[in-house]
Amino acid sequence: MSSEALSTTQTCLQVVVPVWQNDEALDGLLAQLQAWALDVWVVDGTGSAETAALVSGRGNYIAACPSRGGQIAAGIDAGTAPWLWILHADTRIDDNAFEYVRKMITGGEPCWGRFDVALPGLNVIASMMNFRSRLTRICTGDQAMFFHRSLLAEVGGYPVQPLMEDVEVSKRLKRNVPGLYRAPAIRVYASARRWRRQGVIRTVLTMWLYRWLYFRGASAEDLYRRYYGASDSQRSHPPYDDGHT
Repeated sequence: MSSEALSTTQTCLQVVVPVWQNDEALDGLLAQLQAWALDVWVVDGTGSAETAALVSGRGNYIAACPSRGGQIAAGIDAGTAPWLWILHADTRIDDNAFEYVRKMITGGEPCWGRFDVALPGLNVIASMMNFRSRLTRICTGDQAMFFHRSLLAEVGGYPVQPLMEDVEVSKRLKRNVPGLYRAPAIRVYASARRWRRQGVIRTVLTMWLYRWLYFRGASAEDLYRRYYGASDSQRSHPPYDDGHT
């Protein structure tokens, strides 16, 4: 890669990482991103001094109300680069994914989309997720979604909602700019922790149920309360899992 091509990518790309008490995974991702000297914005739902210190010197840190959609929107609003790449703290990328993003940026045509996801030990589940997404053009955050900022502006910005924000932004873009969807057969790597903790069958059924309810008109807020149960003041677990429902 030429220094000019890398410089263009560094100038035109903003990476947004929403986090909640996941410093170990975040440390690994930041180490990867440092190699390309990208414009990284970590948006912390806890306002943790430890997380802020971890990010210092390796990216930009901002605190926001704990809501994945809200955190992502806050990170997007904080920057100005025309291209956006949304990564989870436990996402791992390689040179193939970065090279695709670089070529996409230097190509100049606005687009949106995602990568294929790989889940360690859950190849069949990952293949099902990728096939469904390629067929429906509905993405999940685990798939390292990317956008041109102008396309998000056309659909009212990134959805500020606590659940199903990835589904909602996909729906809006699919409706408004369907011809600009991209789904390269290039893998990014996500954690399978939630699947193992909750059980594969239970996780799959929960994902299907909540997506069906959402497409039937249930609000993200109602699904959030149903998924997590307790109120914010009563809850002992984070306001979202690393993986998406």
